Amino acid sequence: MALGDPVRGEPGELVGRPLIAVDAASEFRLGSDQRLITESPFVIVIDHHHDNTRFGTVNWSAPRPPRRARCCETSSPSLGCR
Repeated sequence: MALGDPVRGEPGELVGRPLIAVDAASEFRLGSDQRLITESPFVIVIDHHHDNTRFGTVNWSAPRPPRRARCCETSSPSLGCR
């Protein structure tokens, strides 16, 4: 599945789209509308918190903050980001 063009908007407008969550240790840090998670075709989580709940379809945990930034930097081109 292709990610398509990046979209920004209110949480309710993003329901049902692929989600990339950065620096969020749990699904509850993304707000109260849990449909962002439950109705997403897939969720990629890039995080550094030791207590991450691993709520994503794919979870990339980098325990030291500089690694988290490097994870984003190295994965951006493959996701079509600049």
